[in-house]
Amino acid sequence: MDKDILHDLYYGRLSPWEMTFRKSSEYAKALTEVVACGDRLRELLNEADRTLVDKMESAQNHILDEAEREYFLIGFRLGAKMMLSVLNGESDTFREI
Repeated sequence: MDKDILHDLYYGRLSPWEMTFRKSSEYAKALTEVVACGDRLRELLNEADRTLVDKMESAQNHILDEAEREYFLIGFRLGAKMMLSVLNGESDTFREI
């Protein structure tokens, strides 16, 4: 199993970012509302204001991308530290016979 996942990672067959979401999920509902509100807001704004909203959305997306990447790295490092602790940990009280 370990060998398979390492091979998949090496050959680019492991892509956890390539996922979709369930249409009935809370995420889907929130996304639908955000899109609807954004569309309605753009209808109400003039061209200059729409440009400003577009710039704001672009900056927000950049922030989310940065945070998502950092959270992934933090989680990955935490998982590795946990595995090292499991593999190298010893009991302060007990020892193997």
